[in-house]
Amino acid sequence: MLKDRFLENVGAVGASNIRWLVVAVKLPNGVIEIITNSQNIKTKIDYYDSAYDDLLRLKTNPDISIVNWLIV
Repeated sequence: MLKDRFLENVGAVGASNIRWLVVAVKLPNGVIEIITNSQNIKTKIDYYDSAYDDLLRLKTNPDISIVNWLIV
């Protein structure tokens, strides 16, 4: 599943080694929002893991989904 791939990518780098986590989120109106995190990366990863389903759709609103990410 898509979330497994995200978590594998994170695991390959190691959460403590990630300097930037950039996530593209598709909103219900079709707009793509870019979220850039440079602090509390582990907390954000844990949030994505718990708040999004296996297809990276927000559990509380499946019309919101993570469509891509970049790990630096």
